[in-house]
Amino acid sequence: MRVQDCDECGRLWDAYAHATFRRVRAENTLNLATASYEEPDAMQSLERDLEKASQAADECYKTLTRHAAIAHGGQSLAKSANHSLG
Repeated sequence: MRVQDCDECGRLWDAYAHATFRRVRAENTLNLATASYEEPDAMQSLERDLEKASQAADECYKTLTRHAAIAHGGQSLAKSANHSLG
């Protein structure tokens, strides 16, 4: 849930959207490379990129959840479809 008059909510949702986009992009890159039979070293690098992007998106979501609980009386956040990708 995004509270309209809360600048922090806006900032956190923007960070989460950006982190989620990076995770999806990393996952797509890895899938494309897998389909193209990339070199093993390149695949390991892409797998690390995907893991980092997934962790960043998860941390953004946790921060959003904490913010909502503290600043907005515990209003729960519905996970987006993108959050469940990781």
